[in-house]
Amino acid sequence: MKKILSIMMMVLLLVSFASADTQEAIEISLNDEVMILEEPPIIVEGRTLVPVKFIFEPLGLEVSWDAVTRTATGAKDSLVIVMPIDSDKALVNGEEVVLDVPATIINDRTYVPLRFVAESTGALVVWHNDTRSISIEYLGNKNIDAIFVDIYEDVNDADGPNIPVIRKQYHNIYDQIMTMKSDYLTHDVQLKIDLIDLAKSCGLILTPEMPLNDMLSTFKNYKDSQHLALKKDLVAKHTPYEFTNGDLYYGDFLNNEMFGLSYYQFKSGGELIGQFNNNQREGYLSEIYETGFDYSRFIANQEEGLEFSYSQLEDGYAYKLTYYEKGSREGISHQVAFDNNNEYLHDAYYKFENDKSVDLEYVKYKEGFELFDRGAIDRDVVVQVNPSGNVYIAPTDAAGISDDVFTGFGYLKFSDGVEYIGNFDDWSRLGDGLYYAPEDQDDLKTNLMNQLANEIIEEIITDEMTDADKVKTLHDYLAKHITYDPNPIAENDFKDISHTAYGALIDGVAVCDGYAEAYKYLLDKVGIENVLIFGESDENGDFAGAVNHAWNLIKIEDVYYHYDLTWADDDLNNVIVYDFYKKDSVFFNETHHWEESQYVEYLE
Repeated sequence: MKKILSIMMMVLLLVSFASADTQEAIEISLNDEVMILEEPPIIVEGRTLVPVKFIFEPLGLEVSWDAVTRTATGAKDSLVIVMPIDSDKALVNGEEVVLDVPATIINDRTYVPLRFVAESTGALVVWHNDTRSISIEYLGNKNIDAIFVDIYEDVNDADGPNIPVIRKQYHNIYDQIMTMKSDYLTHDVQLKIDLIDLAKSCGLILTPEMPLNDMLSTFKNYKDSQHLALKKDLVAKHTPYEFTNGDLYYGDFLNNEMFGLSYYQFKSGGELIGQFNNNQREGYLSEIYETGFDYSRFIANQEEGLEFSYSQLEDGYAYKLTYYEKGSREGISHQVAFDNNNEYLHDAYYKFENDKSVDLEYVKYKEGFELFDRGAIDRDVVVQVNPSGNVYIAPTDAAGISDDVFTGFGYLKFSDGVEYIGNFDDWSRLGDGLYYAPEDQDDLKTNLMNQLANEIIEEIITDEMTDADKVKTLHDYLAKHITYDPNPIAENDFKDISHTAYGALIDGVAVCDGYAEAYKYLLDKVGIENVLIFGESDENGDFAGAVNHAWNLIKIEDVYYHYDLTWADDDLNNVIVYDFYKKDSVFFNETHHWEESQYVEYLE
């Protein structure tokens, strides 16, 4: 029976292949470059099949073929895709996946489903029906800067942002950032080993059990004492030789050239203590300057290996460990900074290639904040992780450059996995974006927030309603279904999510910005113009105890009115209060303050 079904399947496939000759050719592009196939793609049951090497190799997969099991395999890094011929199942890293159409062989060539293979590598696949073409966006070949440029172009496209595509792009940035962070932190193991070896060169014994910061302070104090002792000894042993430029040299000469352990004093300031040969730095040597010193090994006057540095700063001091190859910085560098009271401030990591900074700098602060930025560009914060674990990926300009004001289209991943993709203003969400639950796929049809909002609107909103009716109906629904979170900062089940529309709609718990954002989210869906307003409030009206607050401006019959949904929700008495419903600015000014210049277009 299985043999009969297999024969029938092959007959159906052959019919599909035969009919493909009469179809219009399909163009396939990878990262905007048209790909040339030796054999044309084939459509089977609405799915595009291509020769296996055509799709595996451009996506970085190494192809192998098992003639015994008739299985094609593609592998790279931690990804393995196994595709048995004529099977409706494939394996991705050992997990079974059901295929819409199987891999198959025709004219001695192995054909595989393009979308399945590409998406298994994390690529984005889009079918363009009007041009009968397929575009593949393979992010694995793109660095963070290039992806930021793609996001900017998508966000500013005339048709509006394609959120599912942008979500995958942000995920790629996030994955690259986390890999970078892991590389930085795991390198500290090797760094300690190399620091121990460097310390041995000057007679200091450090042990692997010592914390890195203790190693650094011990090294610095030891070298300070050693510098004083060596200078005293060398000055006592040698008559200074004065060069024509006024520099002084305390040491030996060999064939009229500086040689051996010596002390060199620059007239302009600064000192060298260490080994010389043929008038060049050769061996281990300290360069001492007004605010600190560097200690490293030199070969033919060029630094080689690990350098230990100590520098006094305006408000403290810092240690820095940097690798050199032939005088150029190379590899991962690590800096640790302290204030003048010896209190730890931050760790900073950098990566160099050929003396140039590459990748993002990573800074970890004592308060728990983490930043990834471009140190060469002032205030360019690319990614921030706050102490609670929330990850912000910054908006950028057309060149992919961001800043620390976090205004524009960006990304936020909460510590519990919930994501927000949309517009920000000075780190505040404007409520016009989209939330994803951790289990949500990219497809908007399966988005939990989107589904719930559509269900709410279908349940309570009718076509016969006026805008005023819709505003009140949504207002009352939210007031009844949201509970005010009494302590959003505490370690409870909701935490930062209480400040979001997701917390209000999915969890049913929120604070003011969560109420206002949920209201905006539903108003946007029913087509009513509105805007979030951020300011402060005080029920007593004297603003002595003012707190940050958020509410809504909603347009009714060409006029914007204030609505404070949070203050409408009286959970204690289980009633809705309308004291701050559809009020003008004069009324709201008594208990609410806001930056009027930011909302002048709505409140003129």
